[in-house]
Amino acid sequence: MTLANRRNLMTSESGIAMPAVILVVAILAILAVGSVRTVGDEVKASTQMSESAKAFYAAEAGVDLIMATWDSLKYDTLMPNPGDTAVLDWRDLPENGAGFRAMLQRVDDGGQPGFSVRVQGRGGISGGSTRNIGVIVQPGGGGGGFHPFQWALFGDQALEFENTPDVVGNVASNGDIIMVNNPTITGDAQAGGTVQDHSAVSGTVTESSPPTAPFDEIPCPSLPYGPLPSEYKSWNASLGNIVIHNASTSVFSGGVYYFNSFSKRGDNDIVVPPGDTAIIFVEGGFTYQGMSDANPAPSPAASLQIYGCGPGQNAWQLGGGGSVLNMVIYAPKRFLILQNEAVANGSFVGRRVEKVNEGTVTYDPTVASLELPFGLGGGGGGGVATMMKRTWTEF
Repeated sequence: MTLANRRNLMTSESGIAMPAVILVVAILAILAVGSVRTVGDEVKASTQMSESAKAFYAAEAGVDLIMATWDSLKYDTLMPNPGDTAVLDWRDLPENGAGFRAMLQRVDDGGQPGFSVRVQGRGGISGGSTRNIGVIVQPGGGGGGFHPFQWALFGDQALEFENTPDVVGNVASNGDIIMVNNPTITGDAQAGGTVQDHSAVSGTVTESSPPTAPFDEIPCPSLPYGPLPSEYKSWNASLGNIVIHNASTSVFSGGVYYFNSFSKRGDNDIVVPPGDTAIIFVEGGFTYQGMSDANPAPSPAASLQIYGCGPGQNAWQLGGGGSVLNMVIYAPKRFLILQNEAVANGSFVGRRVEKVNEGTVTYDPTVASLELPFGLGGGGGGGVATMMKRTWTEF
């Protein structure tokens, strides 16, 4: 083969090889790009799965935390009425940067409280995955909470009678029951210590047998002071002090009220509309005096509930001549003095209770199953929130 022919052959082979090389390089480049995209998609999918799992576990952690702190943080008080809602702030989890927030709503019809708890969890990447879990919660052990209103009068540390008072119903104290000037107890008497005058008791006398564990302090609501009844004399919004004195009838419509001090004097009545329940928390002093009725019949005693909240140990005075007092009072850290000269219906609980003067206290048996509001508990009772069965859902 001549030199010229060899040169022509090499030129022809080079012309054929070059496109082949280019084609192979192009194919390899396409495969490389595809591999990178595949790896990127797998990484993205893996990240999304990881973030979704973080969001789910954050939502579960939120549900667990809400349940664990329900009693101590009193979320119930943020929603005193059916239909009320509360949205809690986002909370980050330090372990992985995920977080959650809770949206709460009271969903009952005014009976045993029930709350919808919807928790949204998010992953650690801003704008990433979110997961949502919902449950229904009932405070106070789902209807098995603490029932403190078992007696006409209960004094945690002592119960004392003076000046021929009459009581129709059972009485009790974890301490002594002291009797002066011929009281009449139409019912049983039970004491952790002694009962001074057995002859004054028509029923069974039990001594050295405390009827219950000491009652716990109950917390005040996580609410601003107020709201106000229809009529009052003065109101200090910053201090939470209300005075109801010689005004027209004061109407306390159904709902939750919170005051630092409550003073009612004069001849004006306090009324709860039929079918409503007024729940009044008082942090400091409480005085009810005057020729007037409080929540008169046919309203049941349970429709006016008054609670002494917080650690204060003020003396509470409840009196009035010729008046009818229809209510329940639970003030386990207060010295409760009943000076009424007419009729008090319901159940009255205090740290130390004195019933003086000739007025009658009559137990209202319809309050026997009444629980403290919002599952507050006390004396070893309710307070712990429970999740209703078969209400867990992811949405």
